[in-house]
Amino acid sequence: MVDLRICSIRKLFRIDDLSGYSKVKLNKKRIKEIIDKKKYGFSSRFIANKFEVSVRRVQQLVKTYKETKKY
Repeated sequence: MVDLRICSIRKLFRIDDLSGYSKVKLNKKRIKEIIDKKKYGFSSRFIANKFEVSVRRVQQLVKTYKETKKY
């Protein structure tokens, strides 16, 4: 007897169009503001909402800054 179960592939990445954020390139001034607000103690969620980026993007910017000390 042949097994006829349907094979499925899990989605590993979010579709950008559904995220609700417009694609805006952050300039150095805005990146510096994000890092400074994070240093001051604001939450990633608050910063993400203010700058209209994802929480994950805020986390990525902070991590990169901590590793390189460059904006």
